[in-house]
Amino acid sequence: MSDPVTVLAVDDQPANLRLLDALLSPRGYRVLAAGTGESALATLAVSAVDLVLLDIVMPGMDGYQVCRRIRNDPTTAFLPVVVITASGNQEKVRAIEAGADDMQDEGEVFEIFTSPENFEAVNEAIKKAGIQPQAAEVSMVPQNYIKLEGQDAKTMLKLYDALEDNDDVQKVYATFDIDESEMG
Repeated sequence: MSDPVTVLAVDDQPANLRLLDALLSPRGYRVLAAGTGESALATLAVSAVDLVLLDIVMPGMDGYQVCRRIRNDPTTAFLPVVVITASGNQEKVRAIEAGADDMQDEGEVFEIFTSPENFEAVNEAIKKAGIQPQAAEVSMVPQNYIKLEGQDAKTMLKLYDALEDNDDVQKVYATFDIDESEMG
């Protein structure tokens, strides 16, 4: 029999920790609880954890600080971190910027965001937890743009069109900028 998936629940509200334990333990998860960011980091230092469920708003070390410390430690840098909070979209953005892999949504569908190099580890952790993903994909958002002109622009447009027309290609992303005059 394989070891149960270990989830570290981090929340300063004891009722929330009891709720997470009541939801996860009967489903075969091993739940470790931490009431502060400091105790969460101490637990990670001595326990093998597969997933962290992390509250943001806590006294002392908040969830952003905990998440950054997890990402900066080579032993936990690839550990999936799911942020659970009642705050809005601005908190989601800050959580993702701090290194969170996901932020729980109020609906029944959850989107998990992680860096491409963490994709396989996060996907495997989800499957190991007994959750079957409805879809899993790596999407890249361009960080840099390149200005193309003349023959380079025409060549790139032909290549782009050929890729889009290929049935085996799912999505095409481009990081080039071409003037409207070149596209005619």
